[in-house]
Amino acid sequence: MSDFEIIENYLKGNLKGDELSTFERRLAADSQFSSEVEKHRKVQELILLRGLLETRGKLDEIRRVKSGKHHGTGNNHWGKILLLGISAVLISGLFLWLDKKENKPEKESLTVRIEEKKQSKEDTNSKEESPSLKSGEQKIWKEKSEGKRAPVDSISEKPDNKVVPDPIPTPAANDSSRRVPAVMPKEADQSVEQNPCKLIVIQAKIHSEESCVDKPTGKISLSSITGGSPPYKFSFNNYNFSSKDVFMNIGEGMHQVTIKDSKGCIQSFEIEIPGKECLAEKPSKFSPDLGETWEYPVAPGGNAKVRLYDVAGRIVFETTIVNGYPTVWDGTGNHGSYIKAGAYIYQIINENGTVKEGSVTLVR
Repeated sequence: MSDFEIIENYLKGNLKGDELSTFERRLAADSQFSSEVEKHRKVQELILLRGLLETRGKLDEIRRVKSGKHHGTGNNHWGKILLLGISAVLISGLFLWLDKKENKPEKESLTVRIEEKKQSKEDTNSKEESPSLKSGEQKIWKEKSEGKRAPVDSISEKPDNKVVPDPIPTPAANDSSRRVPAVMPKEADQSVEQNPCKLIVIQAKIHSEESCVDKPTGKISLSSITGGSPPYKFSFNNYNFSSKDVFMNIGEGMHQVTIKDSKGCIQSFEIEIPGKECLAEKPSKFSPDLGETWEYPVAPGGNAKVRLYDVAGRIVFETTIVNGYPTVWDGTGNHGSYIKAGAYIYQIINENGTVKEGSVTLVR
């Protein structure tokens, strides 16, 4: 059907069901189409009014003929005047009625039903989606969900007439999207003010050396100190602080070294000194005439080569120690005879490649 036929059926009330719904949707969306429908309606009203006037004219003509027969031409003249008056009244009323309709919005009379249905549907959806909200809150919730600005009535007023926006909701306790505040908590800030050393970290390069098991020969030294405020002072095993940063003659085990800066901030370090077996120092002087011998400074059960030199650098005696034997020198040379008294240089070459040198004095 053409638009003309569809509009005719709509104005006559012949559109039903889906056809009526489709027509009303188009009427609400298309302003030009709505204007055409309104013009069509006015034309129909004019046609209807014209028919009424023609019918009234015919009735007046019949009445005039009948009246002329009974009353003559005088009455006919008054009948024409009466007819003109009635026609003038009808035409004036028609124009007043059309002018009244022109002053209304074009779509008001045609789209009111559509707007009522649409509003009813939106109210129903709003009630289903937010049943726990009050009527005033439903409007705010709906407009926020559609990306619209909240109405003025969603803003509360305090007694001092200052308009304050609704408070921003805080995230739930289990909300993983919460962010840690960039500002330090007040309690932590007060703690730092009371103890500024909490933020100070002092570091140092620490060097340690082993100690003999039977006597303290270990060593600890500190260097490359950073953090805090120089100059620094040092304490070993909680003894008094001093500027000394090297500690000698330390036994094996755990020890504590503490560094203190100029502002009194301290940093402690736990250091372990391992123990090792050390050879006891052997006597370097003996008298073969008194039955004395000189014990080789070699670990028990060890393997090594021993050489003795005179002051001229000549080898006067050499031997090989296997599994710790022999253990002593009795003062004889390579030929088995006693050598003369004097000072001799010894050289001991251990099986691991280490060399130990010293001196021994033979007395006659």
